[in-house]
Amino acid sequence: IGVFQVLNKLAGPFTSEDEDWLEALTAVASGLIEQAQAYAEIESFVDKTLEVLAQTIDKRDPLTAGHSVRVTNYSLLIGTGLDVIAEDLDVLRYSAMMHDYGKIGVPESILWKPDKLTEEEKSIMSRHPVKSAEIIGDLKGLKRAREYVKHHHEYYDGNGYPDGLSGETIPIGARIILVSDAYDAMTTDRPYRNAIGHVRAIEELKKLAGTQFDPNVVNALLALT
Repeated sequence: IGVFQVLNKLAGPFTSEDEDWLEALTAVASGLIEQAQAYAEIESFVDKTLEVLAQTIDKRDPLTAGHSVRVTNYSLLIGTGLDVIAEDLDVLRYSAMMHDYGKIGVPESILWKPDKLTEEEKSIMSRHPVKSAEIIGDLKGLKRAREYVKHHHEYYDGNGYPDGLSGETIPIGARIILVSDAYDAMTTDRPYRNAIGHVRAIEELKKLAGTQFDPNVVNALLALT
């Protein structure tokens, strides 16, 4: 595990009692280090598993392959710019990676449709945040992630879905994911339209700040450009 070096003592030589105490201390320290290493390995495994699942869902539509990873990266950059604490960034990372899990239940005929969706098809597509939250279920430690995922299509003015939340009542992670999701959607090709590019995407985000998007989140993204 490592080396524990003891160089000085305030008074007198080291004794057998000192040795016993230091041996106990090193045993505790090594145990904690091993636990930390194991936790890091588990966390890495969880991250990779979530990423693989997200990429599997993304690849149902070749045009959106890599979407969840990009949304995750944008979300973390925005979250860092908003001074979101490290613990919350972990929740945000998991949420962004899982935000489209519910699309596994959306027919490919809708996902790949090159034309405007019908009202019925829009209704089916709009259920995917709730489906994503249901997939996450009651997994321990993911309660807030489930809320971020469920509400990542709520609009700042209350005209989003599924619950019509508005303003600060929308979890901050959901507001961040919405902006990241929209930016990636506008800057990549989709079945129904070609990418509009970075400059026009930024213009759209600025225009819709305060209605669809949280202005603070949009500003945090603008600060990165």
